[in-house]
Amino acid sequence: MKKKSMIIIYLAGIKHSGKSSVGRHATTLLQKSRPVEFIDLDDEIKELLPSSFSSIREYYGTAGSEAFKSLELEALQTWLKHPKTALQVVALGGGACDNDRLVSLMKTTGKIIYLAVDKDVLLERILQNGIPPFLSKDDPAHSFHLLFEHRDTLYRHFSDYVLQLYPCRSIPENAKILVKTIFEVVGKEESWQETYSEPH
Repeated sequence: MKKKSMIIIYLAGIKHSGKSSVGRHATTLLQKSRPVEFIDLDDEIKELLPSSFSSIREYYGTAGSEAFKSLELEALQTWLKHPKTALQVVALGGGACDNDRLVSLMKTTGKIIYLAVDKDVLLERILQNGIPPFLSKDDPAHSFHLLFEHRDTLYRHFSDYVLQLYPCRSIPENAKILVKTIFEVVGKEESWQETYSEPH
């Protein structure tokens, strides 16, 4: 499934950790040196949604967790058959760590970078648009604490790299830090050592 010359960087993290925003900006910086494709796995999942569903949230709420995990896995499997460039940056959904089959596929096809963000920062970001369905309406802070502890532990366990991001830095600043980490990953791939240079 994975071509020998292809490098895939999976960006993992809890909801609102910056996988899409920081990931897209980092990809723009990387494109100054080499063709890079950015993929948001949620976009790939939307392409596979049955026509009767208008959103991932609606599908998840109706079909359930296991059905969503199967669709999430199918989306990645489908995309892996047709990559466009030799370097790929893939932003995952916040709950990817709970999908064992997805994690196994990621571990065998690329390198995983966990974008770690402080719990209180994430909760504040999440609650800006109201209390989401996956948190208790009675005590959202406590329910998020339990969710954070669970997912943070899993991501730190199986990720190849842990990158701590801070809210005091802008998206472009965090993107530059992510780019350095990606170059560290790429630099360990022998075929890329001579072709990459850090963007200025």
